[in-house]
Amino acid sequence: MPKLLESTVSRIKVPTGKRDILIFDDALPGFGIRKFASGKASFFVKYQIGTKQRRLSLGPVVPGTLADMRRKAADVLARARLGEDVVAKKNAARVKTSITVGDLIPRYLAAREGEIAPSYYCATQTYLNDHWRPLHGLALEAVTRRDIVAVLDEIARARGKVSADRAKAAVSGLYAWAIDRGYADATPVLHIKRRANGGGRERVLSETELSAVWNAVDGMGDYGNIVRLLILTGQRKSEISDLSWQEIDLQRAQIDLPPERTKNKRPHIVPLSEAALAV
Repeated sequence: MPKLLESTVSRIKVPTGKRDILIFDDALPGFGIRKFASGKASFFVKYQIGTKQRRLSLGPVVPGTLADMRRKAADVLARARLGEDVVAKKNAARVKTSITVGDLIPRYLAAREGEIAPSYYCATQTYLNDHWRPLHGLALEAVTRRDIVAVLDEIARARGKVSADRAKAAVSGLYAWAIDRGYADATPVLHIKRRANGGGRERVLSETELSAVWNAVDGMGDYGNIVRLLILTGQRKSEISDLSWQEIDLQRAQIDLPPERTKNKRPHIVPLSEAALAV
């Protein structure tokens, strides 16, 4: 039909038995009015991106709004010619505002399982599912730095500053993954300082304590040997508890850990003392 006019809507008749009818504007191809059998009507614009057909509702037909709606439709069509999918952007924005922290955590953990060391995965799972539970009901994009800081301060108070820093690393990883997948545009964790100066453990066992542990595991078989090797080598728990004979070179008196068994994914050589070789 010719160019749409303000009086067009009243003249549009929906055929008997049909739910609605679409009337296009010849002056601006893609722009039109959708009228329902109930008498309600709305403006829309239809465009194509690649092989995909899109239709975007612009709002209800109200007297005096035709010119404004035509300008909006022209803008959408111009963006489409440049390859911009307005409908897809609106849908993506809707997903961002609706998905919560709690919704995304299982997806993130499923994606990371097998990519990181099992011990690190279990720790990350605990931090995200337990420590960050106060944020689970919030929309991912609605979380602020103030929300993050409040939880970190509570973790530091209840569990220690090192735990707070590790919880921060876990949620930072979640947001980095979310940004990469398009669930978020920014991270609220940025520029939040570490709670523990230097990030190390707050204390280590004294020689007296180590001696007590050494003696306490006497006669405990493999478990006792693992504990004693941990004391003698200073390695991570999983690096010793999962040790295999193929990784032990008795002639060179060393352990050769492959990349997949270390936190930084690099080969690691662990010298063995006479005491460690005896174990």
